[in-house]
Amino acid sequence: MNVAAPGVVHMGALLDAAGRAWTAREAGPAAIARVELETKRLEKLVEFAPNAGQAQGLVAEWRAYLAQPDSSQ
Repeated sequence: MNVAAPGVVHMGALLDAAGRAWTAREAGPAAIARVELETKRLEKLVEFAPNAGQAQGLVAEWRAYLAQPDSSQ
């Protein structure tokens, strides 16, 4: 299941937060410039952590998941 958190995160910000090397380049003609999901209804059901929609928060959640003994890496 892929669930959104409030806010928009740039892919470069995710890579930076994860400490991954990357180089920006111009997107191809078929690239989607921006994807943003509406989360207002979800926010009525779920209390998000303050950093849930930020690159650092997403990377922290990813790393915590990978650290679990039963996670499939």
